[in-house]
Amino acid sequence: WDAAESAPRARFGTETGWISWPSFLTMAPTLDPRDYGFNSSVSNTRVEHPPAQRECTHQVNLNWRWPDRHPNTSAAGYRDELWMTQVAASQCLVASIEFWRSTESELVNTTYPLSPLGWAMLGENAGVMYWQADDTWPGPSWSTIELGGRPKVGHYAVQRAFAPLMVSGRVGSDGQLRVYFSRSDHH
Repeated sequence: WDAAESAPRARFGTETGWISWPSFLTMAPTLDPRDYGFNSSVSNTRVEHPPAQRECTHQVNLNWRWPDRHPNTSAAGYRDELWMTQVAASQCLVASIEFWRSTESELVNTTYPLSPLGWAMLGENAGVMYWQADDTWPGPSWSTIELGGRPKVGHYAVQRAFAPLMVSGRVGSDGQLRVYFSRSDHH
């Protein structure tokens, strides 16, 4: 989650999100126990975004360890794999929301091809909208609420990231810690 310095500045961040799987409680009724497993053929038929499996495992492995306590074809192993995709997605969502909220008072001179003057002042972010809140089927998606209304880990994380007072920190490329405050309850 250290891409903040290269991330684009925006006046309003729209459709930010990260893919994750629903919980085992949502998936199990739709699968035969022989199909438990993150990379089973049936699980792969549920993937509408082809790089999803690779992206999920990459984020988990980048920051934690892929669950290997149980065989990945067991119910417990599959449950752990699904859970870790939600944990990773929640951290990615929080990182992006905190980044954009931290730029609400930042102005950046940059070249921007659509500006008549050849440059634009970006920053002063006015908000962030994440994609998407609810789901329509049991499979991997950008939602933070599973089919049937069960919140994913990301839903709770997004609630905290949008709290009226936010304090976040980032270490810049120069090694310096930068602390950001965002307050959205003032009028």
